Amino acid sequence: NAQYTEEIQLQGKALSDRLNWVAGGFLEYDHPIGDSVLGSSALSDVPGVGAPSFSHYHIVSRSQAVFVHGDYDLSDYVDGLKFAAGYRYTWDFVSAAVRGLSGTNSIVRDKTGKAINCTGVVYTDNNCYQSAIDAHFSSPGWNLSLEEQLTPEVLLYVRSGNAYRPGGSNLNVPAEFSAFGPEHVTDVELGVKADWDLWGMHGRTNADIFHTDYKSIQVLHNISFINGAGTVSTNQLTSNAAAGSLEGAELEATILLDPSIEISPHFSYLHTKYDKYPTEFSARGPDTPFLYEPKISYGVTGTYHLPIPEEWGEIALSATYSWYGHQYVSTDIDEAYPIMAAYDNVDLRIDWTNIFGRPVDLAFFMTNVADDVHVLGSVDVYPALGFSSLVYNAPRMWGFSLKYRFSEPNEPESEPAAYVPPPIQAPAPAPKSYLVFFDFNKSDLTPQAKDIVDTAAKNASATKVTQLTVTGHTDTVGSDAYNMRLSRRRAESVAAQLEKDGIPSSEIEIVAKGKRDLLVPTADGVREPQNRRVQIVLGGGATS
Repeated sequence: NAQYTEEIQLQGKALSDRLNWVAGGFLEYDHPIGDSVLGSSALSDVPGVGAPSFSHYHIVSRSQAVFVHGDYDLSDYVDGLKFAAGYRYTWDFVSAAVRGLSGTNSIVRDKTGKAINCTGVVYTDNNCYQSAIDAHFSSPGWNLSLEEQLTPEVLLYVRSGNAYRPGGSNLNVPAEFSAFGPEHVTDVELGVKADWDLWGMHGRTNADIFHTDYKSIQVLHNISFINGAGTVSTNQLTSNAAAGSLEGAELEATILLDPSIEISPHFSYLHTKYDKYPTEFSARGPDTPFLYEPKISYGVTGTYHLPIPEEWGEIALSATYSWYGHQYVSTDIDEAYPIMAAYDNVDLRIDWTNIFGRPVDLAFFMTNVADDVHVLGSVDVYPALGFSSLVYNAPRMWGFSLKYRFSEPNEPESEPAAYVPPPIQAPAPAPKSYLVFFDFNKSDLTPQAKDIVDTAAKNASATKVTQLTVTGHTDTVGSDAYNMRLSRRRAESVAAQLEKDGIPSSEIEIVAKGKRDLLVPTADGVREPQNRRVQIVLGGGATS
């Protein structure tokens, strides 16, 4: 297939920069370079069962949309509150055609014994068929959300949205069944994202609960009809015949037991139910199960970062364990293999990034370490005879990957603050906060950074400050887990220097910020990567 996509956006700010908005359009065009061929052969050793067949499919699709989205800062009314809304209208067009042969137990031949060619446009044999359909669909979509930054570490949000999945074409069936319509979903979600520290461990937790209404669900089923030859044919088609709901909860976390060990667990619970399902499509009716949807799944990834010199790069060893509950693979009661049993899996990975300070990453990976065998799906081949075709998981595999980065990503720069001459006033007391900057991807103190830390320690001692908060802020790139480690290493470098300057460790509190905060200016006209910093805040003293 050949696929072309294009998107245009117009972005801006309004209402004293409280409103951020974006509007634009999207286009995707997908067409085959040639036909897709699907073929099968008869069971030669089982008389009367199966038939040789082949089909040539040619499907062209186009999707286009316009959209607008904005978020408005409501902090003037409630601190940390933000509202967002968006709207999208989509048009989808599908043109599909098929031509092929559906024979008996042997290759179809004409009166002279020559095999019939069904690849042309005009067919004279009843075993040859062709079908074509053009269809188009359109639908609006929207989303609304409200989020509240309760504290710098805790974000609470609620969101709702509506979207659709386009319809399609049924080929080689009567005209009244030639097209099926789109599906629609409306969902609501309540969630919380939080950073926390407990017993010397730093963590990040994301949790949510959700409910989804699912309408006009596309259902695959069989239909029998009288074909052009006057005989009965059976084919599969899709209809908008069902409605249902899905609800559940998800939890994921990243926990740093110490700077070198991190644990990332995840858990998912999903309850699915059809509110409507025609009994002519499934004898179970509304009790028909959703396919390939485990009720419970969970897993955990453990990562250990080797204690090697920073100039060597970083080596991380990780293992991932995953477990998936049983899943239905068929809606048919008489299916030979209707349920896929629960299974688990273990993967391993070794990553060496920034090898000897160079932009080179090397990785080793191994999937399905235990070489377990389990079923991933089934296809009911000959229901009347109780035959099913099973699909199994991949065996144990391992390999290497090598990546070279031609340039380091640039971080956004803060706009210089407008210069305002300070008013004449009495000499100000020693500052209560200090910013210590770092080089990209580094946690060692530069000479300038060491001078700032020494000054902070001196002023803290002079004003008898009894508590210092040292907060690390990281680069704008990299995973959250990596950034949390980097921010903690930076904060620990500053804390270690403060201790050398005479500040007791009991008076130093370390906070890691894995996710970058807002950019802050340091001086008039200065353009620096403001997120590569540690902030020292003096507190607890009589002058604070």
